[in-house]
Amino acid sequence: MQWNIERGYKLDGIIQELKRTNADVLALQELDIGCERTGKRDTMNEIAAALGYSVAFFCEFEELHSPARKAELQGLP
Repeated sequence: MQWNIERGYKLDGIIQELKRTNADVLALQELDIGCERTGKRDTMNEIAAALGYSVAFFCEFEELHSPARKAELQGLP
């Protein structure tokens, strides 16, 4: 299953939906790891722990912090 989880803003609902689908393999996009915009949560490892999955992570880019953006629009830890 592949899914763009929109940074994991609704992580609890995302985890519930992933449990319901019972996919063997997940390819998730927009996983935040320690980003300000999602309260410094590690969405990848929270999902993996909730589902009992192993993970591999490939970073596409790192978004730089900007004082001109609100916290939910930041990407940097």
